[in-house]
Amino acid sequence: MSDLACPTEQVSQRDYVAEQEQRDDPDRRPPRTRFHQRQPDRDEQQTDAEIQQRDHAPWIGDEVAQTRQHVAMVAGDQDGGHQQAEQDSTNDDGGAQHEGSPNDDDVPTRPRRGREVRSLPLHPMTGFSFFLAGWAVAALLMGVAWIVQWRGRDAGVVDFTWAAGLGLLALGYALLADGDPLRRALVAVMAGGWSFRLAAYILVNRLIGKPEDGRYQRLRAHWREYTQLKFLGFFQAQALLTAVFAVPVLVVAMTPERPPLLVAIAAVLIWLLAVGGETLADRQLATWRADPAHRGRTCRAGLWRYSRHPNYFFEWLHWWSYPLLAWGSPEWWLTLLGPALMLYTLLKVTGIPYTEQQALASRGDDYRAYQRSTSAFVPWFPKPESSDAQHRD
Repeated sequence: MSDLACPTEQVSQRDYVAEQEQRDDPDRRPPRTRFHQRQPDRDEQQTDAEIQQRDHAPWIGDEVAQTRQHVAMVAGDQDGGHQQAEQDSTNDDGGAQHEGSPNDDDVPTRPRRGREVRSLPLHPMTGFSFFLAGWAVAALLMGVAWIVQWRGRDAGVVDFTWAAGLGLLALGYALLADGDPLRRALVAVMAGGWSFRLAAYILVNRLIGKPEDGRYQRLRAHWREYTQLKFLGFFQAQALLTAVFAVPVLVVAMTPERPPLLVAIAAVLIWLLAVGGETLADRQLATWRADPAHRGRTCRAGLWRYSRHPNYFFEWLHWWSYPLLAWGSPEWWLTLLGPALMLYTLLKVTGIPYTEQQALASRGDDYRAYQRSTSAFVPWFPKPESSDAQHRD
C-alpha cells in the first residue's frame, strides 16, 4: 500500500484504495458513505479486515439519516492517514469491534462524533402549560370586555364574557389536547353547548337594551374612587376563575383512555337533564316577567314552585357531567373543582345572596313568604303558604 500514489484530488487513503478495488473488480458494490451506516452483508465482506474497517462504518440503531453525503477526510501522508483513521475509529466508537474481529455481532450503541444528524423532539404541552395558555386567553378576553364596560358603563358584560370564554377554552382544549378522541368530542359538544347557550341568554336577556345589573350598580356606587381600575382588577379576577373552571374540561380532554360506555352515557344524561332544566327555568321566568300583571310579584310557575333558584341548581348539576367524563384519569380529582367552586359561588358569593337581597328590596313581603315556603336551592315540594300569599298569586 505504501507504493500507491495519491491522485491530485485530496482524498483519504481509504477512498483511494476503494477506488482502485472498484476498478479491479467492477462487480464489487461500492462502499457506503453516509452519516449512519449499517454493518455490511456477508457477501460484502472483504478478506482484508483492515480495508473493510476503513471502508465501512457501523450502523447506529434505527435513527438512520436520510441524507446521503460523501464524507471527505483531509488527506495526509499515506501511513499517517491510515493511523489517523484507526485513531478516529478507536476514539469515536469507544473500542467497538467491527466485522472481522472476534465479536462480529457487537454493534456500537453510540454514533461517531460530529456525524450524527438528529431532529429536535417535539414535546406535547403539559396540563399546566394548557392552563397558563387558557388563563392568558381569558385575560385577553376580559381585557376587551373591560374596555367595552368602560365605554358602555355596563359591567354585566363580564357575565357574558365568562360564559363565552369557558366555551372557547373548552373548544381549544378539545382541539389541541392529545386525549381520547371520543372524550374530546363529547367535552367539546357538552361544554361548548352549555357555554354558548348561557352566553346567548345573558346577551339577550341582560345586556341588549337592558339597564346594568343591580349587583354592578351597587359595586359602582361603592367604588367611588379609582372605579375603573377596581373594575379592571375585578374583570381579571374573573379571567382567573374562567381558567380554573375550565380545568375539569382540560382533564377530560387530556385523558388518553376511552371512557367506559355506561359512564359516558351517564355523563351525557346528566348534561341533558341539567342543560334542559336550566333552559326551561330561564324560559319560565322570562315568560312570567313578560306579563305586565306580574310586576312586583314573585314567580311561582313551573320549576320555580319547587326551588327559589332552579336555574342555579341545574347550573351546578351540569358540572357533575365532567367528573364522569374524566373517569379513569389520574387527575380525576381535579374535575371536582367544577361542582365544588360553583356550589360555593352560588351559595356564598355572587349567586343566591345578591339575588335574594335584590328580590327582597323589590318585592318585599311577597318574596319573604316565598322564602318561607320554597326550597332555596334543591327542588323540593313547597310548604303551605299563608292565605294572603295564595290570594296574591
